[in-house]
Amino acid sequence: MRSFVCWTAVLLVVAPIGLGACGGNDAASARDAPSRKEWARKANGICSGFIRRAKRLEKPKVKTPAEYVRRVKRVRTAFEHAMGRLMLLKKPSGRAGKRAQDFLEAADHEYVRQLLPLIRRAVTAVRGHDLADALAVGKKLRAFSRKKTRAGGLALSLGLHTCAKE
Repeated sequence: MRSFVCWTAVLLVVAPIGLGACGGNDAASARDAPSRKEWARKANGICSGFIRRAKRLEKPKVKTPAEYVRRVKRVRTAFEHAMGRLMLLKKPSGRAGKRAQDFLEAADHEYVRQLLPLIRRAVTAVRGHDLADALAVGKKLRAFSRKKTRAGGLALSLGLHTCAKE
């Protein structure tokens, strides 16, 4: 999210994450598991695709509240798709696999507890033409995008440098 300066762009990067437990920990899955580097390469590719899509959607300026809400929905859909793909990636075995799952769970927690309420408030403010509240929410979103998060730290520890940029 750090790469997006405008509060609208920050909001567009944020989207719901549906998480569920994936993969097994049995001996067969450990043999078939990718290395941490292989997993990170694939995950960074998924994140890179999402960032490109979000930046394309960011380009034209939003002119109406309805257009803003549609754009948020499109970015949320793209983000959900990217997160779904991340969840389906076979995780590495051992500690790296545990950290990968921790990363996904931390991202979900940060979204549900911190960002989702702000997104809903921003959409409500835009729909209601409440510029003061929209600007206040934008300020909070910018502050969140600058703070260090658990998900960001886990992403970096796994080699997910592209995903950590979000």
